[in-house]
Amino acid sequence: MRLMILDAGVLHTQMLYRNYVFVRHAAIEKDNKSFRHAGYRQYILIHHGRLGLGVRRPVPSCCTLAIPNTFPDPDGFYVSYEPSWSKTSIYLFRLCIINTLSI
Repeated sequence: MRLMILDAGVLHTQMLYRNYVFVRHAAIEKDNKSFRHAGYRQYILIHHGRLGLGVRRPVPSCCTLAIPNTFPDPDGFYVSYEPSWSKTSIYLFRLCIINTLSI
């Protein structure tokens, strides 16, 4: 499990795959911030599967310690857990998207 979340090669492959599947033509950055994000995403995907819009799960402390230690930020700045949106805001967001697409 540790290899799938903390190995830069595995995470880079995951970023390439995600870029290919979602047809994002953005350049993949090989910086520690991208690897941290990919590591958290990989953990959630392995343990919970695809969550969907507004559904979040907290990452256990073993991962929140191991991932930044493996891919540290040079300035020591890290973003903490953000709770998901409320059901009402998700409904309004989806309604806004539907209205935008129907124009």
